[in-house]
Amino acid sequence: MAQLQKKFKHMKNLLYTVLIIVVAYIAHLFLPWWVLPLVAGILAFALQIKPLYAFLFAFLGGALLWGITAFWIDMQNDGRLSERMGALLGGLSGDMMIVATAFLGALFAAMGGWSGSLGWRYLKGE
Repeated sequence: MAQLQKKFKHMKNLLYTVLIIVVAYIAHLFLPWWVLPLVAGILAFALQIKPLYAFLFAFLGGALLWGITAFWIDMQNDGRLSERMGALLGGLSGDMMIVATAFLGALFAAMGGWSGSLGWRYLKGE
């Protein structure tokens, strides 16, 4: 029984990551960039994810979402935009711009997920 509960906990964390990617992608079609931390926070609150796991799995979801999206956009324009933006930001390469974008998305999502999880714990009384 304990092993089943442990597996379910890990599945819930993976579900949290997948939901962040899917829901935030759909929300990004209509809303600005700051919807990512909101989605991560609301999902962490609703799924009652522990703060450390909320931070780590939201970090992963945000990095995957923004990294893959940046890579996709970069491939669509043959890397011209990322090269030009990198030149404006101190001579970064196009690949480093994609990594930087993924890292920013990861941080935004992680902070949102962590905040949502702490909000749930506060209301729970822990």
